[in-house]
Order: sequence, then structure tokens, then C-alpha cells
Amino acid sequence: MDHVIDGRILGNEVAENAAENAPIFIHSGFRSGSTWFWNRFRRASKTCAYYEPFNEILETLTENDISVHDSKNWPSRHPSLSAPYYDEYRPLLNPGGGVSFYKKDMAIKKYFDVRCDARQQIYISSLVNNAHRMGKIPVLGFCRSLGRVAWFRRYCAGTNVVTFRRPWNQWVSYHRMTVEYDNPYFETFPYVVAILGANRSPYPDFTSDLFTMDLLLSSTITKTDFLDELFLALSMKQKMAIFLRVYMLETLLSVSHADEIVDMDRMSRDLPYRSATTERLRTLSGLSDLCFDDCVLPDYGFPTDPTMRTCLEDAVNFLDDYFATRCPTDAEQRNIAFVRTLLTEPAA
Repeated sequence: MDHVIDGRILGNEVAENAAENAPIFIHSGFRSGSTWFWNRFRRASKTCAYYEPFNEILETLTENDISVHDSKNWPSRHPSLSAPYYDEYRPLLNPGGGVSFYKKDMAIKKYFDVRCDARQQIYISSLVNNAHRMGKIPVLGFCRSLGRVAWFRRYCAGTNVVTFRRPWNQWVSYHRMTVEYDNPYFETFPYVVAILGANRSPYPDFTSDLFTMDLLLSSTITKTDFLDELFLALSMKQKMAIFLRVYMLETLLSVSHADEIVDMDRMSRDLPYRSATTERLRTLSGLSDLCFDDCVLPDYGFPTDPTMRTCLEDAVNFLDDYFATRCPTDAEQRNIAFVRTLLTEPAA
């Protein structure tokens, strides 16, 4: 008899293995300790851990690319890895390159989209099934999924772990990558998500006021890649405002659907919290050898620059005003209070 797992028909042997080795979906933001956290699962003895399954590079990934993309080959500040980031994708590569079933629009355009998506479901199932064929527990460590955790709850059986970092700590790490290593990808990412993906969220107007006609007309855009040009024309205050708006939106949407929520700042300095979280994750995942003892993320406190402090205050005011006339549910009110705390209180 066949079984349907995650929308795919599997034979008895694989289906029984799948029930025993339920997948773990880790949903994290960039520069939040996400690679370190995912790597702790990768180091566990019974896992097949996929790195950033929605990363744009997967559409053209080749064997040679896998070897090149390693934490030692760029200033990542990532932990030393036992294998390149994308090593687990080798058996899933198409002959001409690219991971089977992956499409680039899964990275950003679908960031907040929780509607039924057969292509995306088949892709996630292909990763899960590949791990099951090896008798492994699939671990999928995302950095582009916080806006659609509800989709995973609805269409992919498994455990959903959401991690977060305080917004100022995360933003400083974004900006340092730009300033110190000429790598603006992380600062640019929430900006592109806000333009291309936020309109598909349950709060489609959450970011719309950030992109007014005045802003568009104030920039001198001459290149065809106008999104990059417009981003370069933004002030630091505008960039941080966009980051905070996306941060708030994805946090509001993700925490409601998590089986476990992990505060990465507390993991770094609160030993009782780290121990309790480790035990819960071991129980949820069935991985008794999970270990998080070496979690050390820098804490940048609160900004001293008045402009940056104003950005945080403006974000809190927007959050309060946005829901003031919307009669939020009890669950929404809890989420709003949670996000408000992240914006107003330093790490414990």
C-alpha cells in the first residue's frame, strides 16, 4: 500500500521511515546566528541538513559551485564547516546545473505568500524524501521563509523552529557587511522583499507607505536595474526603516506558527535558557546529541546615534498606529506585544 507524505506518493519502506524521521524546518533571519544554529543540527549524527533551500543560487548550482561556496572562501564570520554549505544537494542536481524542482521565484516573490503552491511543495518534498531514502532526519535551514511559516504548517508536515535576534543587533551585522566587506546584499534584501513580496502578506499595506512617489522622483535613476539604483539613493535612516518594517512583519507572522521559538541573543549569554531550549529541541527533533554550548553572538546594545534611536521609536509608533483601528485578535495582540518588546528592550 502506498502512502501520501507531503503531497507525494511513497512506497511502504520510505513512508514508514518518513513517519519516524519527521523533517525539521528552521526559519531564521540573515546575520542572526542562523548558519551556526543550522550547523549544530548538521553535526548531529542522524541528520541530512540542507543549507538555505530557498537561496537564489540553487537555480544554477553545479558540482563546481558546491566546492567553491565554503565558509572559508568569503568573510562570512560563519563557523568552520565540515563540508561546503550546499554539499547535501549533490544527489539532487540536474545534469545541466540547478537543484531539481527549485525555481528562483521561491526566494523573494513568494516570501510572504502562504497560498497553496504545488511547485514549492514538490520541491520541499524532494529534499525531505532524499533524506528519508538515506534513513536520515531532514533538516532544512531557511533564511528566506519567516514570512511563510504558516505555509509550512499547512502544507508540510514537520517541526517548525523560528529563531530571532534583536533588530538592532541584526541591523548592525547587516551594515558591517556593507561597510567592512563591500557586501550590501543583506541591507538590500529587506528592501527588495518589501517591494516585491510584502503585498502578498496578510497585511499587504504594511510597507506600502515606505515607497512614495516623492522618494521615487528624488532619486536619479539611469540604469536599467532601477531597484539597485534606488536603494543606493536611500539615506541610512530610510534603509533602516525598511529593514525594521520587514522585521516586524515577518516576526508577527512567524511566531504564531512555530513549534519552538529561539532567542539567539539569550542563547549567547543566558545559560539556564540555553539548557532549557536545548532539551526542548532534543525532544522535538528526536536528536539526543544536539549541542548549543558554544553560542556566542555579539550584543551591540541599543543605538547611541539619535537618528537610529528615532528609527526604532518610529517603528514602535507605526506598529501601534497600524493595529489601532484593526481590532486585532487575542493572538495578534500577543504577537504585537512580543514584537514591541524586541524593539524597545535590550537583550536579556
